[in-house]
Amino acid sequence: DPAAIPGIRASVMSLTSPNGHLGFMFSKNEEIVPYKLDDFRHALVDAFSRKLSLCELQEALAFQNPEWDQKKIFSELDYLLGLGILEPDRRQYGDPGLDRWDRQLNFLGTWSEHGRREARVFQQRLEESKVTVVGIGGFGCHVLTGLAHLGVGRITTVDFDRVQPSNLNRQILFTGSDIGKLKTEVAEQRCRAINPEVDFRAVCTRISSLEDLRSVVGDTDLVVFTADSPRQKIFSWMNR
Repeated sequence: DPAAIPGIRASVMSLTSPNGHLGFMFSKNEEIVPYKLDDFRHALVDAFSRKLSLCELQEALAFQNPEWDQKKIFSELDYLLGLGILEPDRRQYGDPGLDRWDRQLNFLGTWSEHGRREARVFQQRLEESKVTVVGIGGFGCHVLTGLAHLGVGRITTVDFDRVQPSNLNRQILFTGSDIGKLKTEVAEQRCRAINPEVDFRAVCTRISSLEDLRSVVGDTDLVVFTADSPRQKIFSWMNR
């Protein structure tokens, strides 16, 4: 899109050394990427600060040096985008999720040799994943909120208990107004408030046998096991 306005990411800090290098320091892990500032890169960085569109950027650089053609400019933009330094103009995507997952896409980009350009692929994988959480206690509540914030597509919770006063000091999904309610129902309400896109499935049942456990796991991709009762057997069932 010629009207797109590229720029250096707001979450990335930069510093210039006496030898002419511009160091980009990533706030997520303080990694510094040296960027040698020749005449072309000086002009490019200056264009970023002026909020020029791609069309305006090409015209401005070509005016300074006719050898700085579209191929050279786009190659440099692609390089910066792959490092996660460049921030594409979100207006051209029409994807509200891009803002929601912005910081997460930065992190996911570190798992790909192509950086942030492939980060959306990993996010898509999360959105297509199915996770079952067995037990909504102190640890289970933290796991559930984390999964909802990450954007996991389908979350199944398994618990038979109701919210009790003794839960309130550590089980972050519940408040005093929830006392007496089923934990699975309250957890569903809270997780949908965090991320309305979650396909949330609540299973209110007590796990009393290996067969019970098998019946709730179904076609899930991952089981997060945080239950502790019946203590002597449930870990053995889960391992099996």
